[in-house]
Amino acid sequence: MDLNQSKILLGKINSLYKSMSTDEKNIASIEKDLMRNYIRQLYECFLDQETSSSSNSRTIKSNTTTVAPSFEKAPEYVQPEYVKPVPPPPPPVVEPVEPVRVEVQKPTPVVVTPPPPPPAPTPKPEPEPIVERVVQTTRTVVNGGDHEELFEQPEAKEVSERLSLSPIKDLKKAQGLNDKILTVKELFNGDQAIYENTIAQLNSFSNFDDAKNFLVNTIANRYDWASKGKKKTAKNFIKLVRRRYI
Repeated sequence: MDLNQSKILLGKINSLYKSMSTDEKNIASIEKDLMRNYIRQLYECFLDQETSSSSNSRTIKSNTTTVAPSFEKAPEYVQPEYVKPVPPPPPPVVEPVEPVRVEVQKPTPVVVTPPPPPPAPTPKPEPEPIVERVVQTTRTVVNGGDHEELFEQPEAKEVSERLSLSPIKDLKKAQGLNDKILTVKELFNGDQAIYENTIAQLNSFSNFDDAKNFLVNTIANRYDWASKGKKKTAKNFIKLVRRRYI
């Protein structure tokens, strides 16, 4: 048994074991093969000596000249230079890239100015009342004279007659179109201006007596309301005027 060779092999085995134990998780396949080879050589080193001793003892006992088989010694394994595997480089550190913020400008609201309202129509001035000067004749009418019958107010007996005596506020709106045409034609000889002036004057009075004196002294005598053909229309118009002051 070559103890010197065994010592060398044990030293190699210990040295390789220390190298492998430093990084147990990354043991290369070449390191494993090398360790197996060292152990095999150490085993063969001890196996060679035991085989030689047993052969010599058998030769002495038989007193015969026997040549023990010779075993060629395995060539010494030259340990290749161990190159420890280089661990792979760590992955490159990629710095996070901040997202680019794109500011979207809001569109400026368009303010639409509405057009100014059209000017209010200028009210037409009301025509000034036409005041006619009435020249009194030598005939003097006292309390209505011939026209007193026109201003009599009979007592309303039926419901329809009572309803027809309801008060009104404006004589301009009191008559219908047909009644207005008939009144202008018969009581004012078709003069529309005189009719409108009379209505304006009647609306300005505060009581029926003033309205009666105005009609008798300025209109009824002038247009002869007491005549037979105008009497019915005159009574209806005076009845309408009376409702203005109820």
